[in-house]
Amino acid sequence: EIITAASVRSPQISMTSVVGGAFGLPVNVILGATGPESSLRYPNVRIAAVAGAMFHFVRVGSNPYLQSRAQEMRDTRPGAYLVNYGITTEADATPSDIEAFHAVGAAQVANLPNVETLVMPCGSANTTVSALYGLGSIGAPATLGRVVLVGIGPNREEWIDRRLEAISEAWGHAIKRPFSVEVVDLHTAGVVRYDESVPWSSDGIDFHPTYEGKVMRWLDSPHGRRTVPGWHRRDGSTCLWVVGSAPDPRVVEAALLS
Repeated sequence: EIITAASVRSPQISMTSVVGGAFGLPVNVILGATGPESSLRYPNVRIAAVAGAMFHFVRVGSNPYLQSRAQEMRDTRPGAYLVNYGITTEADATPSDIEAFHAVGAAQVANLPNVETLVMPCGSANTTVSALYGLGSIGAPATLGRVVLVGIGPNREEWIDRRLEAISEAWGHAIKRPFSVEVVDLHTAGVVRYDESVPWSSDGIDFHPTYEGKVMRWLDSPHGRRTVPGWHRRDGSTCLWVVGSAPDPRVVEAALLS
């Protein structure tokens, strides 16, 4: 069986439930500060329910508390597999494990167009590490000069550095960085909270309110316009890395129930 815990807005809930269900594994999802009826207002919870997940409700919704409860459940269920926060590796993972995990996401950089600036939401920072690994190993577009990480959760810069060091150790090479990496920490600055929802639609895309919605609002602010002017010129010089667009339960439910 599988155990995981996350915010009601997190795609980790639906992703874990759908994949676990596809393999016939019971999936236990721990949710905080909500209940059986109110939680179903959130698309990812609704998708998980259709996928057959079993929900366990606790009174506190903070991420550290949720993760501690998930660990406690895992400790009482021999053989259960815990899907960690951010769908990442175990805390005691070896450099080889870490490299193998991030190599999957690193391959996505091959899809990048020839842009000058790459803007990335930075929450759990797993995607950030994978992208930086890919850009420094598979290769960055020759035109890329800047990577702007927009922090929408607690600062993860030290964690990112540790991850990249472990990857370098396992890979046997230093990860190249022929571009600057700039951090705009909205969370530490008090501009956003991680559990805040910022709905945003643009160019026919419904952005995820926990991730890209916050980044889009910042890009549209005076500070964002000064920092990333190419985004507003729409001149093809800037790319926004979409960690996860807003899920449409109707589409997933149709696929699961067909």
